[in-house]
Amino acid sequence: MRRADALLADPPSDLASLPAYRAARARLDWDAIAGGTLLHADLHGGNLLAGPAGVRLIDWGLACQGNAWVETALLIPRLILAGHTPEQAEALAKQVPAWKAAPEAAVTGLAAVWSLFREYVAHNGPERIRASRACAAAAGRAWVEYRTG
Repeated sequence: MRRADALLADPPSDLASLPAYRAARARLDWDAIAGGTLLHADLHGGNLLAGPAGVRLIDWGLACQGNAWVETALLIPRLILAGHTPEQAEALAKQVPAWKAAPEAAVTGLAAVWSLFREYVAHNGPERIRASRACAAAAGRAWVEYRTG
């Protein structure tokens, strides 16, 4: 949250969608995200290990507690990055029962914070991951723009 706020306070000159990010971040209420569900918080293809016994979720380095719908929300930009439109990604999210409890404003705010973190790393992170984070930031930006219309 602090990193997102710092980036919004002093954005890089090439930060796209700044007004949408600011509006979305302003909607984020931590109480809506809080909860007792164990969250992986980094679902993507690289953290799924498929084998004869099924699929295993690996690399729990970002594990935390939160509201159950948050895990689904954090998957949406990954779906966009994989080629879905924001509308298609949210349609898939609607199939998850926990998603029904997701407050619109909190989802939009979380989308902004997720995207801003990727923007930050794309500009300031290790050179070897900047390009991948820029792609992730573009997916997140598309989601924020979709949600803020």
